[in-house]
This record gives sequence, structure tokens and C-alpha cells, in this order.
Amino acid sequence: ALGRTDLDINLNTNGQKVSQKLINLCSKFDHVNFSFSIDGYGKVNDYIRTNSDWETTIKNAKLLNSHGFYISLECIPSMWNITNLHLLYEFYDREFPISTVFLQQVYWPDKTITAFNHPNPKLVVESMTRVTQTKAYYTDARDNKSIIDSLLNYYSEDPKPDLYWLKKFFDFNDKLDKSRNMHLGDYIPELEECRKYI
Repeated sequence: ALGRTDLDINLNTNGQKVSQKLINLCSKFDHVNFSFSIDGYGKVNDYIRTNSDWETTIKNAKLLNSHGFYISLECIPSMWNITNLHLLYEFYDREFPISTVFLQQVYWPDKTITAFNHPNPKLVVESMTRVTQTKAYYTDARDNKSIIDSLLNYYSEDPKPDLYWLKKFFDFNDKLDKSRNMHLGDYIPELEECRKYI
């Protein structure tokens, strides 16, 4: 109804632009949540999310939080972030200790970027184990804990990568790098090293 301010408002954002006008408008409502899409810590996020700047994202998340808005965090586990996800969770614990963490599956037509085909299970297990030691892991919001548990259980069995899809990943990623004038090794060197498996 007109004049009501007790609405639950959820806004999804990559956190690149936050204006005073937006803050002033949202301040008129009682329950506003900004859901930040962050897929990696630091330069990993910048690599996955083209034209995103980590420092800007975090600065804006803290700015909105300082104005009393609730901040939730969303992430999609993938080939790119599966070995360094712990850095993101440990950061959440330090900087956004009361925020909810949401994970979601990759919506992709094939297995090119799946989080379940990394050729270095040891690195994945190390990362997932460290994730389970964070408070953010226990928020158990939409698929958060269950996806981490699934990844940890899967890679603990020391699976062999599907080399067909691993080659597809690097072929795809090379085209992506060329189009963006970036290089995987500059952002996620441990993944670039896995090229040797193909």
C-alpha cells in the first residue's frame, strides 16, 4: 500500500556503483538487503567478473552496511575459484561476520566450468577443509553448507579429471582471455599450472 515502509526489499548487485541517491531512497524503508555477487577473493573476483574491481565492491558493501542495510553474499563455485574459496570465506568472517552466504550451482549448458572437474584434488580438499573451519560455512543458507560438503566429499575420493572437459575448459578460457586481454596465470596461477594435465 502507498506509504508503507515495512517492506522486505532485496537488491542484487555487483557492488560497482552505489550513489548517495540510492542510499537516501533505501533509507526510507525498514528492511533492505543488498545481495553482493562475489565469486572470489581479490583479483580472483576481478578475473571471474569482468570489469569488476574488488576494492570498489568491498568499499561499497561496507558503505551500505554502515548505513544500516543488511549485506548478504552470493557466490558460484566453479573451476576458477574452487581452490581458493577459503580466502573468500575467511574474509567474510573478518569483515562481514553477521552476513549470510549463499552458494548456487553453475548454470551452464555443459561441464566446461564445473567445480567438479578440477585436476588437483589436493588443492580443492585443502581449500574446502579451511572453508569448513569458518563461521560463514555454518550460515547454511541456500545450498551453502551442502555444496561445500558435496565438493569436499567428492574430492576427498581423489577423482580423476575428465580430460575431454578439462581441454574444453582451457580452450574456452583462452578465447575468453583473448577477448578480455587478460591472462589466467596472472590471476589464478594454480589453475594455469593445471594445463599440464592436458
